[in-house]
Amino acid sequence: MAMNSTISTIEILPNELFIELFQYITPYDLYGAFFNLNSRLNILIKSLQNLHLILHEDWDNRPRTIPFFASQVSILIVKHDEQIDFSSYKNLRSLKLSRPTEIQCNAIQSSYLPYLEHLSISNFFILDHSKQLCSLIFSSALSHLCICQIDRITLDNNHSQSSQSLQQLIITPSTWKVNNYQQIFSSCPNLVYLRIIRLRNLSFQLSFAFIPIHRSIRSLYIRFYSLGNDWYKHIEWLLSILSNLESFQLIIDENEFNMEFSFDLFARLLTTYVPNLIALKVKLPLNIVLLNNSNSIKQLHSLFRTVDLSRDNNRDRNKYLFISSL
Repeated sequence: MAMNSTISTIEILPNELFIELFQYITPYDLYGAFFNLNSRLNILIKSLQNLHLILHEDWDNRPRTIPFFASQVSILIVKHDEQIDFSSYKNLRSLKLSRPTEIQCNAIQSSYLPYLEHLSISNFFILDHSKQLCSLIFSSALSHLCICQIDRITLDNNHSQSSQSLQQLIITPSTWKVNNYQQIFSSCPNLVYLRIIRLRNLSFQLSFAFIPIHRSIRSLYIRFYSLGNDWYKHIEWLLSILSNLESFQLIIDENEFNMEFSFDLFARLLTTYVPNLIALKVKLPLNIVLLNNSNSIKQLHSLFRTVDLSRDNNRDRNKYLFISSL
């Protein structure tokens, strides 16, 4: 007796499964493999509004043109230093420039990217081309921008605009020629999270002249590549104007100068300047701890609840001292 058999094809899949499948395929491969196969797939592909696109340095032998699906891209990562026209990416929500040039930075315009929410400019090892861009970031022009990472910051002394939308900021003050903190704080009244990464000592002086207290920042993350002579002054200066701080993380990767970390002074800073602090996490290299033991450290501040010596991860040979409020 002959057996009935059916031949299954991909077209029998429901639209919801196609849309889920398309999330795991790069836009170029998606259009190359599925576009123009039939009208149903064309409609589904054109309906996608959250494509993730990475423009590589070598471009994978693709022509250096704006892809025709640019308006469907919500996340764009640019890994080359060629000129790019952002006017076609009108629905972009997230943009990262890995090798930013002056032309690329100046190509970012509020009229081109009206819905931009997240901006990352990795320009630590690149010449500063950020003056025009900074005036845009720290203003009301990018009205949806809420998260920004930018290493090199250049602002005019008379910069008076502000961003009401910016809530999270990641900066690298060791790249600055002057102290930009005051201008940043005044330009970001609604900032709630500040992340500071220092790969070397500051090249400018921290002024203790009167600076208005920033009352919105609730979370501060500081990462020092190594402990420098000005670590105490830098932290004191910041905490003195962040009186409403609730969460504080201090990460120090190395202690190349074999300096001793004063837990007494650190505890005094927390008590004096941030009385509302409820969450604390500190990571210090082991050779920073010379004369202290865990019990004596715990007694210095009420948030020094857990003091532990361990490795940061299984691949790290170095041990660190961890202090936590948990």
